Amino acid sequence: MFMKRLTLIVAAILLCASSFAQKKNSTGKNGTTHSKPGKKTQGRCPVVFLNASTGLNNNLGMLGVGADLAFASQGSVDMGIGLGTWGQKAYIGGKYYMKPCHAGWAFGGGLTYATGNNNFKYNLETVYGTTQLVTLQLEPMANVFIAAYKYWSVGRRANRFYLELGWSHRLLLTTFTQTAGDPLSDNSVKTVNALSPGGLIIGTGFCFGIPRNK
Repeated sequence: MFMKRLTLIVAAILLCASSFAQKKNSTGKNGTTHSKPGKKTQGRCPVVFLNASTGLNNNLGMLGVGADLAFASQGSVDMGIGLGTWGQKAYIGGKYYMKPCHAGWAFGGGLTYATGNNNFKYNLETVYGTTQLVTLQLEPMANVFIAAYKYWSVGRRANRFYLELGWSHRLLLTTFTQTAGDPLSDNSVKTVNALSPGGLIIGTGFCFGIPRNK
């Protein structure tokens, strides 16, 4: 229930962000920001970046969609939803960019939440040295993360490609509960814990920029 509400909230924010950007783009001459030729201004910076990404311990899971919402020339709030090894995943965070118009290097952090799985079945080694099908309850996991991002512009528009490198830290100690089968061996416990959110973050993605009115 919590994840459904969180998904609806994020989806509503993404829809509002897209509508806001389109409204900005349709503004008449009175809403245009003037500047000297060849000089970038905040008025020409994107309002919203819609993105898709994947990776290891990625904020959006193995595959997800999200958005960066600009609130300053070098600052944005980002959020999104996706699917990962630990169920559905959602996150919210913020970034500070080293250059105006959200370009080049950025540093940020935030909070992720994975729903887990109440009926995860897998063949794992037990303490008796045998392999059998066991049932696990993967607990919901909340993590905090910090990350560095590198962005490259793609084409003439505001689209961009990026790489992410960071670290995610679990806020809860219990990652799963076994509900059926013989007790797991230490190696199996380590295997399941390795699937849980947390640790090194390596991500990559593509962003579709929605620019401000020119």
